[in-house]
Amino acid sequence: MNEMPEELLREIRKLEARVDQLMRKEEGFVEEMKRFTHLFRELNESLEALKKESDPKRVQELMSLRFEAVKAFSEMMGKKSEAEREKSRLSESYGSLFFPWKRSSENFKIDCESW
Repeated sequence: MNEMPEELLREIRKLEARVDQLMRKEEGFVEEMKRFTHLFRELNESLEALKKESDPKRVQELMSLRFEAVKAFSEMMGKKSEAEREKSRLSESYGSLFFPWKRSSENFKIDCESW
């Protein structure tokens, strides 16, 4: 009878670990979104400056920012994908939690109607 609560406790710990992992992945995604939007703001400012004065240095800066923005978009989408995978794992953990809980609770007679 003692192994059932331990199995449940193990699943609870897995769920807690996955929640923590999801939070880290979500934070990484948010940081990449911020970096992406910051780069696009710089790109916009560079375009505005290029309208006023077209010189090779500004064109080179614009090309560099454009490359960085595409790279940032790719990294942001990678972080989003990682966060989505963690959400999927978290959903699996929800299901894994209920089977040991059900087995553990079968050892107790609970009158649900009195609740």
